Amino acid sequence: PDLEIHTRGLPEPVVGRPQDPAPPPRGRVFAICFGVDDFDRTSPAYQGVDADRLVAPSNDARTFAALGRQLGFSVKPPFLNRDATCTRLLAELREAADALTAGDTLIVTYAGHGCTVDDENGDEETR
Repeated sequence: PDLEIHTRGLPEPVVGRPQDPAPPPRGRVFAICFGVDDFDRTSPAYQGVDADRLVAPSNDARTFAALGRQLGFSVKPPFLNRDATCTRLLAELREAADALTAGDTLIVTYAGHGCTVDDENGDEETR
């Protein structure tokens, strides 16, 4: 039987049969996972930020990495807390960029605090 699917953003419901799952990626799949639940509150990046220590991001990063391995992805051990630096992230992205070829997929996960940054050049809508 037909299945009615309501999707946010579409003006009217779409009627049809369930679609097959997306095909697997054509090439290799790499994953880089970061988790930060403890951070240096003395860092200038956190001045004026009222943020508590989180309890789950390291576990989230480990879980994402384990799931990626189960799915056959090439996954490095997750980078946690003081090893999950901006310098490390950029180095990992550069290394991946050198290794990736057409058809490959790179998945990067981050679990931890986030913040808002003012739009200094006005290229984005204010929310």
